[in-house]
Amino acid sequence: MSYQLYDEGAAIRFSSDGDGGMLICKQSIRKIMVVREDIIKIEVQNRSAIYLRRMQITLPVSVSAAALAETLNVWIENCLCHYGEDTGIR
Repeated sequence: MSYQLYDEGAAIRFSSDGDGGMLICKQSIRKIMVVREDIIKIEVQNRSAIYLRRMQITLPVSVSAAALAETLNVWIENCLCHYGEDTGIR
């Protein structure tokens, strides 16, 4: 099964093989990090986490889990929903 991640402005949409998927508000994302060689962890405000295996992500295209995490961090940093506050991202 493959997954796609889309930058939707104030949210990131997680889609699986073309289904509607799930939206996560960028403002609720606290941290994105690599936890294993090919797995990234997205910590969300309510202390839950989403784990993604890079090999299953088809969009955005990345060469490593670190590159995928960096892409997602850029998406979050460029979001205007943080209003300049220190969010602790990274």
